[in-house]
Amino acid sequence: MMSNSRSIHLSTSFVHSSGTVTLDLHQRKVLVIRCRNSDEVLFPKGRKTEGETLEAAAIRETYEETDYQAALLPLAVASLATRGEPIGLGSSSDTTDTLRAHTEPVAVTQRASSGAHKIIFWFAATADSLAVPDADTQQEDEDFEVLWVSFQESQDKLTFDDDKAVAAAAPSLAAFAVVCILRVQLEAKVEALTKMLASQQIHDQQNEPRTEIEATVPQQSRHYGDMPKKRKLEPASDGPIEPAWKIDLFDSSSASAQVLATADLFKAVSLDSLVSYDLQQLILDRYKFTLCRLYPVVSLHPACGLTELKVMSPILLHAIILAAAHGILSIEDFDAVALSFIGTISTEVLSGGKKSIELLQALQVASLWYCAPRTHQSIATLFQFLNVAQVMALDLGCGGDLDPPGEFVPPELAVGHTVPAKRGWLVCFVLGASSLFHRRRPGDQRWTTHHSECLHALETSPDAREGDRLLALHIRGERLGLNILQRLALSETIPSATIGEPLTSLTIQDLEREVHEWRAFIPSDLDHPNLQTMAFAAEILIHEAVLHTGTNKQSFAVPYLPHRLFIGGYPAPKVTPEHVYSLQALKQACHNTIEAACSVSKEDFLALPYFLFAPRIAYAAFILAKIHIAVTAPGNTLGVIMSPSEVQLDYYLAKIVTFNERTKYDGSPGAATRVLEGCPMLSAWLVQYEQQLATSSDTISPTYDSGTMDDMPTEAVLAMVSPNDSKLIVSDVPLPDLSWNWDAFLDSGPSAGDFDLTEFFAFGDVGGATGKVNAR
Repeated sequence: MMSNSRSIHLSTSFVHSSGTVTLDLHQRKVLVIRCRNSDEVLFPKGRKTEGETLEAAAIRETYEETDYQAALLPLAVASLATRGEPIGLGSSSDTTDTLRAHTEPVAVTQRASSGAHKIIFWFAATADSLAVPDADTQQEDEDFEVLWVSFQESQDKLTFDDDKAVAAAAPSLAAFAVVCILRVQLEAKVEALTKMLASQQIHDQQNEPRTEIEATVPQQSRHYGDMPKKRKLEPASDGPIEPAWKIDLFDSSSASAQVLATADLFKAVSLDSLVSYDLQQLILDRYKFTLCRLYPVVSLHPACGLTELKVMSPILLHAIILAAAHGILSIEDFDAVALSFIGTISTEVLSGGKKSIELLQALQVASLWYCAPRTHQSIATLFQFLNVAQVMALDLGCGGDLDPPGEFVPPELAVGHTVPAKRGWLVCFVLGASSLFHRRRPGDQRWTTHHSECLHALETSPDAREGDRLLALHIRGERLGLNILQRLALSETIPSATIGEPLTSLTIQDLEREVHEWRAFIPSDLDHPNLQTMAFAAEILIHEAVLHTGTNKQSFAVPYLPHRLFIGGYPAPKVTPEHVYSLQALKQACHNTIEAACSVSKEDFLALPYFLFAPRIAYAAFILAKIHIAVTAPGNTLGVIMSPSEVQLDYYLAKIVTFNERTKYDGSPGAATRVLEGCPMLSAWLVQYEQQLATSSDTISPTYDSGTMDDMPTEAVLAMVSPNDSKLIVSDVPLPDLSWNWDAFLDSGPSAGDFDLTEFFAFGDVGGATGKVNAR
């Protein structure tokens, strides 16, 4: 019988069921079951028996269907139940004072089942996915496969929409509960201990050197931070571990208390000791609403806030703080966060061998917005991050059938079929292609059919995030850049394409068409100067070979600094119409790149990935400087195509310098502005170069005369010009293709040594005409 929104179901027409959303807080996984008969993926649940509480029924059904002994997870969340005693210890005005820990249901679903009205109560629970489950707990008519899946993957796995809704809400609630409760209690404990130490001066009475808190916290309580996670086949501890501060929190089962006491929150606490909660929230908001708006490499769910990240993805949160902190944290605080993140990666990944989508995403975020701490030389490099991310993606099965996981990788780690895994594989491609562009060294980066399948999923899958359309555009642009590098052999040890050859001309026409089609593919609502800059930089790549000689190809790699301009000489070919076209197109592409890039706002410039955007500006300026040399140096042949005034090197260098000054953050590091510090050095070099040209006895013919160029050499060579030299030196022997030490050059001028791209994303202040950098 129903009246308006009311309904009555007698005892013979309704049934109560209970189920759990069981989480492993250590591994960030959720427990589900697959019915082998129907292939449906569900949360464990079942009917309660007479006299049984809903909570007990949920735990019993979970155990019977999964073989895992779960424990209810107390939550401090809003509920319509009559409120219990507050657990917050702050003042009455403190919002944490209203928190209550309870084990009420986190959700209720209703459905018709065999003619009865079925009400399902869902409880948050927790269990250890790495523990050895019991055997043969399922009933005779049950045939379930037990699965532990990531929080994100559960959305793809579950069959029914109401289960997916529960999966989306419950982990967030659990994360909020754990972090808020621990934060309130730990802060209160620290405050109490601090007052105790101040009054009793206990630390002065100790017989051995220990920290103040270590000297006063009971041994049982200190065990919280040192207790290792349980693993399969490890002997169980002698008894449940319930720290003193923990017993005060919950009047619940010892299993629940033990799980919360051993929750892996070390990394989140470590970050809290470096950056205040309010600053973390500010930085996270900047990442979500600014960085992700421009480059959504890891888009966060709208409901995923700071609290949820602290529990579910603490290392990803650490990477996000590292990426979005510029302009908010001081240099010293940024250094501390960066070193802590590097240490975490070293401990968790390099030493601990851990692999997960979260770790892969963290490595990718840290790489795209990489800015080395000041002590980076002896700790880690950007390319170590890139290599570790690539290997981890393969081990997780992201590479598809062509790149299967390693032989010794556990099958449960393979998550390559999920959208996050496909997104991660594509971002690995972006990092690899960009690395190839920066370094100009042979590599095995390639685009496969699996990349195409991943890209299609990113653009069409219902599970794709809102920002995936924009990310797909960037990926298509990076694929185009890699195609140019490979087809023109710009990063190979073999000679690059020769301007004037028929095959080269056809290739250039084909590549120009691809760039034009990609630009036309960009919808108006996603168009941004960043994408325009990428397109114009691709056009620079297409025509770069007009400046190549047999020995200077490696000089087009980073760093884009004056001392590399003359490595391997400059071209002096017999000029053909193809040379005229390519040089004019190259010059225009450099101008367009700089114009588009410098139209970006300060906020956007400092939010775009440092690994991708700023180097394109520096690259365009560097190529423009090479064009200037090619059309002005004594003995050149390309000067008949254009004059130095058409190159406009001084104008565009000044434009970049002004743009860089405008976009700097005071007192805070930023690899984006750091990368462009080479442009003031190029400006200082240009003044000296013009002075040296004025004193040279060689003259440059301003007109094209084919008869005088029949016997011209294909290349000319200049020695590198020292800032103290008074004239240009012409050499008959090409300079060796040296690698250069970035820091040594910045400190005392060019010197031979190994160069690492990590150092390209360090930071310092440029001062003086010679471009010497003063370390901060």
